[in-house]
Amino acid sequence: FVVQHYPETAWIPPEILISVDLPDLDAVVAWLRTLRQGRCIVRKPLRGNSAALLQMAQANAAESLRRHTLQGGNRQSALQETIRLLAEVLELEMPLHRIEAIDISHMGYQDQAAGLVVFQEGRPLRKHYRHFRLDPLKAPDDYEAMRQTLRRRLHHLEDQSFGDRPDLILADGGIGQVNALSQVLDEMAVKIPVAGIVKDERHRTRGLVNQSGKTIELRTQPGSLLLADGDSSDYAIESGEKLALLRLLTAIQDEAHRFAGRYRTGLHHKRQTRFTLEGIAGIGPARRRLLLQQFQTIKKIADASLEDLLSVKGLSEQAARSVYQHFHP
Repeated sequence: FVVQHYPETAWIPPEILISVDLPDLDAVVAWLRTLRQGRCIVRKPLRGNSAALLQMAQANAAESLRRHTLQGGNRQSALQETIRLLAEVLELEMPLHRIEAIDISHMGYQDQAAGLVVFQEGRPLRKHYRHFRLDPLKAPDDYEAMRQTLRRRLHHLEDQSFGDRPDLILADGGIGQVNALSQVLDEMAVKIPVAGIVKDERHRTRGLVNQSGKTIELRTQPGSLLLADGDSSDYAIESGEKLALLRLLTAIQDEAHRFAGRYRTGLHHKRQTRFTLEGIAGIGPARRRLLLQQFQTIKKIADASLEDLLSVKGLSEQAARSVYQHFHP
């Protein structure tokens, strides 16, 4: 660094502090004196103000490297630093390796489903994703749905097919969802940190809410981190750090939403298919299977001619006419 940096500078200082021993120190000093055309000292301080200055330079270098990493340096290093930052922001005692996120998807009180996605070291671990079909509720209730989902997940805490115990559980939602999950953890005497991923009015990931109810805003102007209740956080977070956290949390939230929504769509389609066919006089589960095996989709059944329906083995003429008349009244 010394031999690359100082020939390009406008001024060479009379004293340079370094943090390592140089085997060719005499040659370097002689070379610097020639460039400076004057006295120059290079030394490694061990105590006093000079050692304090060197420590400050080392701290600045470490922070600069961390900032560079968060803003798109080596991808894996950036992920590791972002996960470490997430644990620090949430004031977690243990490092984060495995994050599980829960999202609820429903259409009214029917077809309520939950998706659980897993991120290991900041990357999706799809083989450990799980769907949960929830017990029917009289009305949509995200909090009860969250409680149902977490209870079922915790019953498999020692089941290796589900993977390791999570270091953090994220809810898609605010303090209500976080409280619902915390209630289940308390009743089952399980200690796992919980946080919620909150969205803004444009449905974009906005920040985090922790178990104490404080919202950590990530879509704010550069500067100190502000909490929802107006108190300043002890942890100062910069714009680059916010962006890194937003990227990670958005990826987790989007993946959980996609996974739960896909399962709910499948349940809805399955229920609609069953309802559409079994609502026809003379068509029960067995004949519904026959029709779907033959035509694959409801649309193809609806478009089938009477002759096509009569050709289905196991379907009586009366049942075939009922199906045809249902779609061609």
